[in-house]
Amino acid sequence: RYRPCYWSSLPTDDAASNEWIWIKLRGVACLVSEVSVYPYEAYWQPRDNETGTCPIYSPQALQWEFGHFGEVPEGGEGDVWAATDRVNVPHGAEGKRVRLERPLLVLGGEARVRLLGRVQRQTFESMGEYYTCVQHLSVAGW
Repeated sequence: RYRPCYWSSLPTDDAASNEWIWIKLRGVACLVSEVSVYPYEAYWQPRDNETGTCPIYSPQALQWEFGHFGEVPEGGEGDVWAATDRVNVPHGAEGKRVRLERPLLVLGGEARVRLLGRVQRQTFESMGEYYTCVQHLSVAGW
């Protein structure tokens, strides 16, 4: 079931900087078959002068991890039991869906998506830092 959300990174001048979002799943034991991330399209911000499009704050790539992260200090690794490969994200609002080869049993009910790199700078003239923003993410399965 689709539930909209919004998340934004802090601004940075470094396009190679990474962020992550920790997710508590609905159950302690889940079979995960698909994960997805949809970047935020800022339709209300000034359009890009070269492309004429609204800014879309997608990461360069992403990686989903499953394990135990709840009590890990910010930036810590936690206990990763399984992870997807690093997946490049197209710079667009269509998002990135990753179907797992086979369902993954996730015990503990936690997931984390690593947002690797940034591609979009703020389009307001007085700013110009890189951001990553997410309008929706999901973990699907049983």
